[in-house]
Amino acid sequence: MTLYRNCLGWTLFISFISLLMAFILDCFGDSVWYDIFIGTFSSGFLTVITSWIGYLRERNRVMEEFYEETKKMLKMLNEYPFDLNIDKKIDFFLDFSKFDISYWNRAYGDMSFICPDSRKYVYNKIYSPMMDIIKTLNSHSDNFRRHRNGTGTNDSVMESYIAEIEMKMHCNEEYVVEHVEEYPEYKVKHEHIVKSNSSRSVDKISKELNGRFYDIMCGKSNKKGK
Repeated sequence: MTLYRNCLGWTLFISFISLLMAFILDCFGDSVWYDIFIGTFSSGFLTVITSWIGYLRERNRVMEEFYEETKKMLKMLNEYPFDLNIDKKIDFFLDFSKFDISYWNRAYGDMSFICPDSRKYVYNKIYSPMMDIIKTLNSHSDNFRRHRNGTGTNDSVMESYIAEIEMKMHCNEEYVVEHVEEYPEYKVKHEHIVKSNSSRSVDKISKELNGRFYDIMCGKSNKKGK
């Protein structure tokens, strides 16, 4: 995407300068240089069209790869057994740690949008939250393996590792609850901050993936046909 984006920018610039110079030279009646700059503009404009088509095709390919790889990981995380025992959870984490994220990382690395805000959005809403879960999980994978093969069995430590990963899979949200006490001459308002972890990170990532990210990838007009 970077190559096509840069080529598009430079050819647009050259085409604009060529057209401007041709207009100026035409005013001075210099037909020779006018023809040269018009020819440069024509070839440059053709390159703009081919660069734009190439950019769109490459952008769709990269975003579709990122989309599919993210969906695979979200599908696995949605099958996480929150209500099962430690061993089952450890088995799940070990299976997930075998997932090859190189294609996913490469797809994100290849993203180079004309609008920089699009890449920033993908990083903040999808890539970074997902990578946070993956890094936390992988940081404990060796300990999980030692626990499973019996060389490092410690249930309490495993529970703390699992709790840390599960916290990454949830979004802790805070909201304010107001309570008003009424008296004959005045009122007293109390505010309590309540924390909730009912909102899952994987659900938020999935919502972004199938929401704004899909709009960028395919356009809002194609969303109904998804």
